[in-house]
Amino acid sequence: MLRYGSTPVVSREVNTELKAKLEQPKNNSVRQEAHLNLSGKVQTVKLSETSSQAAEVGKGKMSRLITSISNFFGEISNAISQMFSRRTNKNEGANKAATASQEAAVSQEKTKVATAQNKDIFAVFDGNEGKLKEDGLMRLSGVTHQVNEVLQSTKKEDLENFPLHALTGAFKKNIREHLPAKDAAAISDLVTEYTNSKNLPPLTEMPEMAQDAINLAKQISAHSDENRMTPYNLGVVLGPNFDNSRVINLTRNAEFVAFFTEMISS
Repeated sequence: MLRYGSTPVVSREVNTELKAKLEQPKNNSVRQEAHLNLSGKVQTVKLSETSSQAAEVGKGKMSRLITSISNFFGEISNAISQMFSRRTNKNEGANKAATASQEAAVSQEKTKVATAQNKDIFAVFDGNEGKLKEDGLMRLSGVTHQVNEVLQSTKKEDLENFPLHALTGAFKKNIREHLPAKDAAAISDLVTEYTNSKNLPPLTEMPEMAQDAINLAKQISAHSDENRMTPYNLGVVLGPNFDNSRVINLTRNAEFVAFFTEMISS
């Protein structure tokens, strides 16, 4: 019931009528009117109303606001993710570069050790006719575990205690596994040039491992009547060790054999 302070403004009947009118279903208009009998006079009361369309507009604005906020934080999240992704990629790149550098350093050290050991093995045979006349020298590789023991040996004087074929087996394996890529590429170019022109390079212009191998082979072939290792036989067992292409190519293999045969014979 409408009151002014404690005094009723309208009668109970009027209040009931007003309440009934207000409870009627609202239409889509912005305002409604109620005709009331106040103190014997009919008065028109206009009632403000929020239409269903207006409510939907409010809901739409709220939805768009929520969507905008969601998109805003989504963009921030994406930016942060991209920042960390770039940082992660940068760290991964740095780690890969560091790993590659470490691997290169290890490879260089292994090459250095292998080259030094081959020189020590060469020294065991150098000028020693008794050892150079060993049958099948350089062709026979020796027992695997003995070859591995040679490779693990760190003292030059210990090499004298190994079988001769184990020494030459280790000599060839050092070439196969530790010849630097740049040296292999240089030798490959020399083989190609010889194949096309039949011109041999000076031995001193060849990579160090190749020089040592050819010099040892020259001494072995000088005793081919005893050891049956001719320049060609030595070219067959030595040449392919310098081809690091790891591709089975019989024609290319024959070119390496021919090149090293001629280098040993010259």
